Formats: sequence, C-alpha cells, structure tokens
Amino acid sequence: LENKKNLLEDAKFNVLLGSTVYMTKIFEELIDKKLENSILGRHAFRTILEVYIMMKYLLMNENTNSSIFLDYQLYGVGKYKHVLLRARESSIVDENSHIEIPILNALVNEPMFEEFLDIDVRYFDTQSIKKKFEIVDEKELYEIYYEYDNNYVHGFWGAIRESSMIFCDNPLHKYHSIPDIENYQKLPSVIYDTEKVFRKHIELLASQYEFPDWYKQKYKELNYGI
Repeated sequence: LENKKNLLEDAKFNVLLGSTVYMTKIFEELIDKKLENSILGRHAFRTILEVYIMMKYLLMNENTNSSIFLDYQLYGVGKYKHVLLRARESSIVDENSHIEIPILNALVNEPMFEEFLDIDVRYFDTQSIKKKFEIVDEKELYEIYYEYDNNYVHGFWGAIRESSMIFCDNPLHKYHSIPDIENYQKLPSVIYDTEKVFRKHIELLASQYEFPDWYKQKYKELNYGI
C-alpha cells in the first residue's frame, strides 16, 4: 500500500502512465472513429510518435537529471500558463470556445501558485525534437515518419496534394489535378505504423514497471505490445 501511495505521488510514474493513457486514447479514437485512412489519422500518428520519443528521452536522461520528470510536468503546465495569461485578456475566447479559462486556471495553479511558475517558450530541455530523435537512437523514425506526417500537421502542399487533390480523368489534361470535393481520396491506413510505435512504447514502459501477466497476454493477442 505504501509503495502504491509513493508511486501515485511520483512524477516519473505520473508522466509515464499519464502519457501512455494519452497515447492509448488517441489510438482508440483513431480506431473507433475510423480515422486510419484520414488526414487526422496522420495527425494522431505523429502525436503518438512524438510522445514515445519524449518518454524515451526522459528515461535516458534521468540519471543525469533526477528531477527531469518533474521539470517536464512544470514545463507543460507553464505552456498552459502562457495561454491562460493571454486568454484572460482575449476577446476571442468566450463561452462557446473550446478553451475554458476556469479549467486552465485550475490546472496552472495545481502544482504551485502561478506567480512562481516559469514559462519556457523553447522546446523542452532546449533540445529540438529532431535532436531528441537522434539522442534516443531513433533517427530513422524522424527522417521518414515524423517528417512525412509533419506535412499533414502543418498543411504543407505535399500533404494537400496527396490528400485533397486528385488526377482529372480527362485524357487531355495530363497530370492535371482537381480538388477532391467529393472526398474520393482515401489515404493508406496508419494503423500498422501506429501499432509499431505503440509496441515500442509499451516495451519501454515494461522496462520500468512490472506488468501483470493478463496485460501482457492481452497486448500479445492484440498485437499492440509486448
């Protein structure tokens, strides 16, 4: 019981398990909403990939920075403070907005009074996301998966061309493309690659905490994990 209490108060446990639940919820939405062939499916995959890399980075650096998980929590809450301060003075945030100021206020002031909470507009631990992929020995995941799906997150032309423009079937218009207003274009599924990254994350988590046998068996059967 004492160990359980200590875990629940431990920043490392909260970050790793909270991030795993976050990834799982995204994965479940991807499947339940049938988004695997969609633009949003690529957004989902990129997020899961980035969270996995961040968790691997934190674990790799905890020996040289014993407070890195707490630092990561405070960094994230500081990001919310950055929004909160502006939202309080904003004319665009109202009762219909998906941003609810009372919730942000409660979360920002949860770990400490906001006056004592720093805001860091840089990427966590000053290392870029690309550098973090390299540090944790996942450079190929960055160069292929992350770079590709980043085009969808930012709405760059390659992603627009692939997902939202289709070839005209008029033989006189060779290589001519037209807007896909009827939504004919279905993108290749992201499920296989998402499972692959999620498996890597579960294996990472299993290196830190002992999983019950029923859980291991469940994910073996689903082909999601260890």
